[in-house]
Amino acid sequence: MLAASVVAALALLPIASGAQVVGPPPLDFPAPVDPQSWELPEWQTIEDYRPIPGVDWTDPERQAVKPIRAAMIFGDFQDRDFVVTQDAGTDVFGVDQDWADRVPGFDGPLANPTVGGIAREDVGEFYTDLIVNEPSEVNYGHTVNEYWLEDSYGLIGVEATPFGPYRMTGKEHEYGMGGGDAGGAGNQCPQGDSCGEGSLPIVGGLFGGFDAELIQAAAADTVTGMAFNAEDYDFRWLVHAGYDESGTWQEFGEIMFDGPEAVTDRFGPPAPVQQELGMCDSDCPNAAGTRYVDWTSWAAAEGIWSHAIPGVSSTQGENDGSAVFAHELSHIFGVLDNYNNPYNPGRSYTGPWAMLSRGAFNGPGGAHTRWQIPATQGASMGSHHMLRNKIRLGFTPPHEVLTVTPQVLAATGPVAADIFPRAYPLAPVTDDIGLHGIVVEFGDDQGSCSSNDLQCDRGGYDNYTVEVVDRMGHDSYTPDHGVLIAKNKTGVDLAPFMWAIDAHPEDINTVTGVGEHEGREVYDFVRPDGTRAAISLGDARQLADALFHAGTGEGVVNTWTDEANGLQFYVLTTEHDAEDPLSIGSYRVAVRSLDGHGPIDPATTVAGSTDTTVPLGEVATIEFDLANIGITDISRLSVDTALEHRLPYEYVEVAALGGTTVQVHVGLAEGSTGAHGVTLTATSELTGEAVSATATVVVTDAGATGQALPGLALVLPALPAGWLAVRRRP
Repeated sequence: MLAASVVAALALLPIASGAQVVGPPPLDFPAPVDPQSWELPEWQTIEDYRPIPGVDWTDPERQAVKPIRAAMIFGDFQDRDFVVTQDAGTDVFGVDQDWADRVPGFDGPLANPTVGGIAREDVGEFYTDLIVNEPSEVNYGHTVNEYWLEDSYGLIGVEATPFGPYRMTGKEHEYGMGGGDAGGAGNQCPQGDSCGEGSLPIVGGLFGGFDAELIQAAAADTVTGMAFNAEDYDFRWLVHAGYDESGTWQEFGEIMFDGPEAVTDRFGPPAPVQQELGMCDSDCPNAAGTRYVDWTSWAAAEGIWSHAIPGVSSTQGENDGSAVFAHELSHIFGVLDNYNNPYNPGRSYTGPWAMLSRGAFNGPGGAHTRWQIPATQGASMGSHHMLRNKIRLGFTPPHEVLTVTPQVLAATGPVAADIFPRAYPLAPVTDDIGLHGIVVEFGDDQGSCSSNDLQCDRGGYDNYTVEVVDRMGHDSYTPDHGVLIAKNKTGVDLAPFMWAIDAHPEDINTVTGVGEHEGREVYDFVRPDGTRAAISLGDARQLADALFHAGTGEGVVNTWTDEANGLQFYVLTTEHDAEDPLSIGSYRVAVRSLDGHGPIDPATTVAGSTDTTVPLGEVATIEFDLANIGITDISRLSVDTALEHRLPYEYVEVAALGGTTVQVHVGLAEGSTGAHGVTLTATSELTGEAVSATATVVVTDAGATGQALPGLALVLPALPAGWLAVRRRP
């Protein structure tokens, strides 16, 4: 009777709203060894900077023995003073909170300049210190001198001496509208003005244009500086008042306005210019042409587009950060651009991973912050040069690169090597000795693809480079850590001459963020009408998830095969530890020929561990030993078992006349206890031969616990006192 009463009472217990019956908790498997972890640049903040462990390139003892010297020459216009001479927040270029809310991750100031009231005669010293010479609170302690020391492993430092400012003979739009580096909109040049590079009067025997005129204006002062100060200048940085059109055309074009007819007078030509525009009738348009798309605001279009003359000089605006100066100095050194028009068919070539591509846009807040003055966010912390260019510039010495050919690989078998991150210097800067990359010289490119294919690399390459990117130093604002594989051309810099292999070639708009950004939606910005603008298929951010990772896990890609050129690359293991700021995230990578491995085969065997016991609901780790008495092998692992299981690694290196131990994590959340077989199969990537071994795992019910039902409320009915007392019948 007692039992029946209890059962009846329990049967009447109410269940709280929202309660559901659930199964056992999921098994607590170890996390992947190297999970997918990319993020878009606009999601990054200044706190994402990570110092290089043990190396401080701002240390006076780390400076170059003889830095290269720049004459930094400043010029303003008849109608434009330097923006930093104005009071903070007073320039026409600014945004409202609605604009800021529509741009993902934007956390910058809404108006320019953020630092103002600089006297005109002090502008040169202010920008020279900000960009080149002096770490400060304004530049967060980072300069272009630091960048070049870091990128070159201490070989190159930069110092700059300011000259000017000098007043140009023309108005800003005369230099910034027209062909060439003016960026377009020559048809909206005011009547009576001359717009476009080379269209201004001849100055000092040179064709007009901002560059020629400013160099001529400063010639006497720079010569005097060399003569009386015993200073020589290796090149010139030319800095103009106002904005580089590259940093304004989108932000004050399609992000701010629904169309060219929606551009307001505030961003149209100034009133006197409106009256003078020869192509205007009663209504003067406030929009104008630009380089990548058909229109932007007139105010954005009148700026000069940053550019360089190899070996001579480069030209930048006030809103250009140190990454732009580093990018343009690369041109002065003779290395050319490797980027595409992001609004034409075709994928980005090397995206955010290369200084000569869109790595020049990197920095906290991403590309949509590059209009701010002074520049401390986007384009303030550019990426390193990729390995192909570091070799060309002499930064990476031959002993830090392993060079192989497919012919050698076909004769000797695969090679594997540990690769240090490219931002981390090796001996003699640190005590570490090793490699910064692998070069595979394959000769004539046998690949072919259709020009209609977004992923078509256009052919003509002759080598692969394999390097490691870790988010440290100026690589802190790359989108990910991992292994960067690229095809390259050794000869002329005819873009694309570097092509990053994309581990995830799918449209990045179709995925969501991972890791700490899990589930975060991906898009470029929200238009004023409320519709979302997707990241264009040619945008550099399509390569944010391009790196290869080690091990297994959702989204992890650990191998790349080039059938046409007979090569396969593997990412085997990593020492990366995102939780340890002192971790040097090296990777072990391998490459093999698809066309052979020489006369000796690998000979791999597998032995299973002894029996293992694991309670129901828990995870056990079992080990298998792989041994090899042949040449080095790459084994592909797979597991066959009724248990839930995880393989930390899919591919393992089994060294010649050596071996390795691999782990398999297994468990059972619910189901049959007792003995279960776990079979590991190792298949040779060289021969296709498979070997297997089986271990036994005994699942017990000891320690198994159920999971409390969420929302369950036990409400017992009122029962007389002493109802559980045992009563003896009389």
